[in-house]
Amino acid sequence: MGEALAEAAKARPGRFAMDVLDVLAPAKPRWTDHLAHLYEPTIVHVPWLWSAIYAATNSPLCPLIYHALAGQSLVRRVMAAAEVQPPDVMVSVHPLMVRAAVAARRQSSFLADKPIVTVVTDLVDVHRVWVAGGVDHYVAGSETAAATLMRYGVAPQRIVRLGIPLRPEYGRRHVPTTPPDSHDLTESDETKPASQTELRQRLDLDPELPLVLFMGGGAGAGSLVKRVRAVAALARQGHVFQIAVVTGSNVRSRNALEGVAWPLPVRVYGYVPSTADLMTAADIIATKPGSVTVSEALAVGRPLVLSRPAGGQEGGNIPYVVQGQAGFFAPSPQEAADAVALLLQQPDLCWEMGQNAARLGAPDATRRTLDLIQSLVAHPSLP
Repeated sequence: MGEALAEAAKARPGRFAMDVLDVLAPAKPRWTDHLAHLYEPTIVHVPWLWSAIYAATNSPLCPLIYHALAGQSLVRRVMAAAEVQPPDVMVSVHPLMVRAAVAARRQSSFLADKPIVTVVTDLVDVHRVWVAGGVDHYVAGSETAAATLMRYGVAPQRIVRLGIPLRPEYGRRHVPTTPPDSHDLTESDETKPASQTELRQRLDLDPELPLVLFMGGGAGAGSLVKRVRAVAALARQGHVFQIAVVTGSNVRSRNALEGVAWPLPVRVYGYVPSTADLMTAADIIATKPGSVTVSEALAVGRPLVLSRPAGGQEGGNIPYVVQGQAGFFAPSPQEAADAVALLLQQPDLCWEMGQNAARLGAPDATRRTLDLIQSLVAHPSLP
């Protein structure tokens, strides 16, 4: 998230610069630093444990306990960075850094009176650890997230509902504005973004076949292999399409999917720095309901087939998508296959859900968040 904002800020030459500081990855980490990096292996191997941890820690007391154990170490790192290059605004994009930023401002002369912006990366369900007294502005991903922040005691005037900031390329995607078998003439060839067909050609995918994109987040979670196999079996029932799979850092899943004699074209990717082209090339995106992945799919206007959540903050994203008629919740591999089959059989339904996804999406969240930060750089005393 920090990298997405910093990358977009570079496109604003002369306005302000953003430096990304990963305080949770010091040269000599303490044992508490490793806690932040247990999330991905936990959701892959023991997702029920993450659900239990999330629920148990979502109380006013637990953030105080964590801050007592690790907070001062994080505060010192923030203060040390501020001494080297004092910032005009501090932006926190990680829940464990919110209290550290507030405490660092209180203790450091380099940070005194500097505004603090917290960009909440949970789309719907927001953990209490995001909230700390002293934050000047919160950027919320949805109205529900904003309402949760207010329930935790954040004043409404400190909350702006802008969406989750994404890399700039997700805000420049082609969302079809006309149903299948018609032509969109609202944009000239010189101005319109690359189409699905063009992107498939660039990615060495079949430009004519519908594309189902499978994702499991950076960790390749969500029973990815089983779901790909179930959907691929639709080819034996006469469905004509192709599959792309992003396994992220999950080497086991990638090995299990590569070299298989599939009944249809299947392309397997490991870690992909940006999935914007693949998402835009796809007709359907089948993924676990992570907040960032869901936000990316909505930004490019593609219908979603969501697997079971890894627990915690992912649960609320499912009703957000389903009630918005932007996709289906398919907890089992067979239900995922049924949902994909329905969307392949009914292109008009697939297109309509894509339009609903685009309406839920916030492709301009990054620009609007940078506008807020820029206004604080120019006028740090703004409420």
